[in-house]
Amino acid sequence: MVDDHVFPSRSQAIREAVSEKLQRLKHSRLALECAKLEPAIEKAMAEEGIAEDARQWPA
Repeated sequence: MVDDHVFPSRSQAIREAVSEKLQRLKHSRLALECAKLEPAIEKAMAEEGIAEDARQWPA
């Protein structure tokens, strides 16, 4: 790819490849953790106290 002028140097090509790999790993790790969540429980936790908060907001 260096010969085709896609990257200015081999080290730049390697840096970019490693960076892309790390990003993919980060996203797959996030997806794995999200798959462990239970939407109904998460929603209930998110909505805890919303009614109380709504009463405290100025009209």
